[in-house]
Amino acid sequence: MRRINGGGVIEETCPSWCAGDHQDDQATDLDDLAHSSTVTALQMRVNAAAPSPLLSAAILQSPYEDVTSERVTPRAPYVVFAPSDDDFTIELDADGLADVIAQIRQHADRLVQVRNQLMALRTGMKGTAAMSDGL
Repeated sequence: MRRINGGGVIEETCPSWCAGDHQDDQATDLDDLAHSSTVTALQMRVNAAAPSPLLSAAILQSPYEDVTSERVTPRAPYVVFAPSDDDFTIELDADGLADVIAQIRQHADRLVQVRNQLMALRTGMKGTAAMSDGL
């Protein structure tokens, strides 16, 4: 049961994927109700620092959202994508998320190339050191 600003009560059944507790949904406007999934993120640890979430994604849905919303399909589930933890987010539909996935895969391939180059450089340094040791 949920109390609505201006009076009234509604009983909302969460979709199976909703992981939200809806504690903040009481006594708000109906269009503020939002379902949210668990957040999926790459937990990037740099040096000894605490891990920072990168490339976070979560499904959200506002079932009573104003239909004049700027979203392509108001009231439909969408993904909130946050490249980093600095409060910058992007709202995506399935096609938009597919584009992000393709870009991440391409970037992962570039990272493999950088790793391979680093390994070659380090191997070359070991070879150079070994040759100079033999002189």
